[in-house]
Parts: sequence; structure tokens; C-alpha cells
Amino acid sequence: MKNIALAILAVAAILTPIGARADVSSDATMQQAQQKFQQLHQQARQAALAALTPAHRSLLAQVVGQLAIAPNPDMLGAARTIDSALSPAESQAILRISASLRAQARQMMQNEHAQMPGGQANVAGEAHHRAMEAGMHKSWSNDPAFVLFHIVMPGPGRGEAMH
Repeated sequence: MKNIALAILAVAAILTPIGARADVSSDATMQQAQQKFQQLHQQARQAALAALTPAHRSLLAQVVGQLAIAPNPDMLGAARTIDSALSPAESQAILRISASLRAQARQMMQNEHAQMPGGQANVAGEAHHRAMEAGMHKSWSNDPAFVLFHIVMPGPGRGEAMH
């Protein structure tokens, strides 16, 4: 659970603007960037689900459902269940999809930072982004099950309603 929480925080940090933006065009630009990221995420989600066999999609749904209702969700146990079921081809496809999503999100952030005024803020923002990504990468991005959980489960910054 801690790894997923770190991943969600990292994604939220990526989507959080650096410093306050008073001008409306910057807000509109950020909204556009968030929408683009949500689209990228949705495409990655569809690709990840398509990479699984029907039986493994069902297993994923069952495991995620159990995590949702468990009083003490066991993310490691759930990940082991998924990892042991995935074929090597499915695992590699999931990791490729995740790497592609990260690369595209990184490029979007670089483009966004390049458009921001104040070069020092951009340098600081890039350093923060790299540090967050490095922590996220170490915590979950090499495990196909954790990648699947991150991609398919709702979370902050992905367009779903928050209560």
C-alpha cells in the first residue's frame, strides 16, 4: 500500500503546478496539460487491459475488488498473486506500456516547464520531477502487478470524482 501511495503522490506532484499562477492563460495551459495526461493514462489503461488474457483480466478484477473491501489490504500478497499468473509476454507488455506512459508524461512536463516564465522555477521543477520519478521508479515500476494496480485503479489526477 505504501508503494502505491508513493506512486500516487508522485503522479499528483507531477500534475501540481510549481508556484502560484495568477494569469488565466497559465491556468488554461495547466488544465490542458492535465487533460492530456488523463488521456495518456486512459490510453495506457486500455492498452494494459488489452495486453491481458480474459482470464487474467478477471483475476485482476477479483484481486482489485478484494483489495477494495479488505479491512487491511495486502498489496504485496495481491501483487504476488497477479505476478505469478501473468505470462512473461504479459509482464513485458505491462512494463513497456508503463515506460511509454512515463516517457510521454515526462515529455509533457518538460514542454509545460519550457512554457513557464522564470527559468529558475523550471530548473527547480525539473529537479523535483526527477527526484519524484526516481523514488517512484524504485518503489513499483519494475513490478508488473504494481504497474497494473497503478494504471487500472482510480486515483488522484486521473479525472475521477473525489469525495
